[in-house]
Amino acid sequence: MKYELDLYDKWNEGRAEGIKEGIEQGLEKGIEIGEERGIAKGREKGIEIGEERGIAKGREEGIMQTAITALKQGIPAETVASFTGLSVLEVEALKNKV
Repeated sequence: MKYELDLYDKWNEGRAEGIKEGIEQGLEKGIEIGEERGIAKGREKGIEIGEERGIAKGREEGIMQTAITALKQGIPAETVASFTGLSVLEVEALKNKV
């Protein structure tokens, strides 16, 4: 009988250790998967934001260059403003820089 109790105790100890080890491994794997997903999602969002900002900046630079070129050609500030969407004040400011 004592042998069976000792065996049962050892089995319980082994079971408890196994459960503890399983939980630790599960947590580690869960954290690893979460980090991978977070990094991928962050990278995706960063690229998206970067593209949006890049496109907007490129559009703005294109408009400014068009306005400068038009002003150099002698086109009136009001006309440049109507074609570019810039205000007359913004075009006038560019005109002073050209």
